[in-house]
Amino acid sequence: MSAVQEPRHYRRNEFPFCMRMKCLNAGEGICLHWHASLEMLCILEGECVTMQNNLRCTYRKGDIGIINPNTIHFTQSQTGCRYYCLLFTPEE
Repeated sequence: MSAVQEPRHYRRNEFPFCMRMKCLNAGEGICLHWHASLEMLCILEGECVTMQNNLRCTYRKGDIGIINPNTIHFTQSQTGCRYYCLLFTPEE
């Protein structure tokens, strides 16, 4: 499986920040991808797993996860989860 670059378009280029709430049902995931933005996951409910640089991380309610820019990664959930996804580009 190959990774795809996820383009990131901010509403205002002078403030490169995006926040979305995401929900994954049990057994769902977000495919292998990468982007130039730093990504922070704030888990609100359930549990999810990320894989980046051959490192598997499990996050549960109340956890915060960081995914570095330009890192190939994916997210999946066996139980279902709801989380905030914050993306920003610090160097801009």
